[in-house]
Amino acid sequence: MALTPGLRRNILALGLDHSVFLIGFSFASQSTILPAFAAHLGAPNVVIGAIPAVMTLGWFLPSLFAAGHTQTLARKLPFVVRYTVWERAPFLVMVLAAFLLAERAPALTLAVLLLMLLTITGTGGVVMPAWMDIIGRAIPVTVRGRFFAGSALFAGLGGFAGSFLTARILAAMPPPASYGVCFLCAAACMGISFAALLLVHEPPAAAPAPVPVPQLVVASPFARFDRLSDSLARAVRNFQDRAALFGSGRMDCGGLATGLVAVDNLWITYNTERRARLASFDPQRVTRDQALWTSVDSVSRRFDDSGCPRP
Repeated sequence: MALTPGLRRNILALGLDHSVFLIGFSFASQSTILPAFAAHLGAPNVVIGAIPAVMTLGWFLPSLFAAGHTQTLARKLPFVVRYTVWERAPFLVMVLAAFLLAERAPALTLAVLLLMLLTITGTGGVVMPAWMDIIGRAIPVTVRGRFFAGSALFAGLGGFAGSFLTARILAAMPPPASYGVCFLCAAACMGISFAALLLVHEPPAAAPAPVPVPQLVVASPFARFDRLSDSLARAVRNFQDRAALFGSGRMDCGGLATGLVAVDNLWITYNTERRARLASFDPQRVTRDQALWTSVDSVSRRFDDSGCPRP
């Protein structure tokens, strides 16, 4: 598929947004840096161990409730830009907390840290469905796999470099200033990611498929006559089956008479409708009418030949 300038721009912008966002978390990893910072602040083991679980829950649970609202939006990008700020700005709050509060008020800093993590992940979970919808609109399915592979590769390489840089920062600076620098690097990555998001052009949503209008079906004037023809033909076949059983001694006169009564009753109704439609018969109905007439007559003669009393 040929890459148009607009498509190339969206691939680069969304790829940079995705990959640099992930690189930012290498400076504030939920598995290493954040638990270590919480431990430095004196957090109990339960809180330290709960940080990865709570962040994972924050990423995914709000999406269940936000997806319905996201679906109603004609354009998703303004919604994402408006609310993703609250996914990124908390890193600056964590920087200030690490530099200004951590030594003076570690318990307050821990509360701020947990609140900011909840804000980051909760907001991320809210905007996730809309962001994925933008990906679906802006990146064609034929290049979407390469897009995610390329951005993930860049994020992996950048994350490796970020982890190396984080280790150098932690070794060179005492806490909590070292954690503040790590959070500052994460905030810088979030800012770059946000700037890349602003460059995305969101294609319009595909027009919904038109709702098919049910066609008005005009009933044929022969509809009732044709149904009676089918019913009479089935009654004739049923009588013939009964006559075969009667001839082999497996049915008595009562069973044979029941079949005759069914044919006679349907013939009366059929004949009434037949007279009303006879002038409009087409050749096919004329042929079938003659065949039914002959069949009903043969039913009457066959019953008479059976020797059973007429009902």
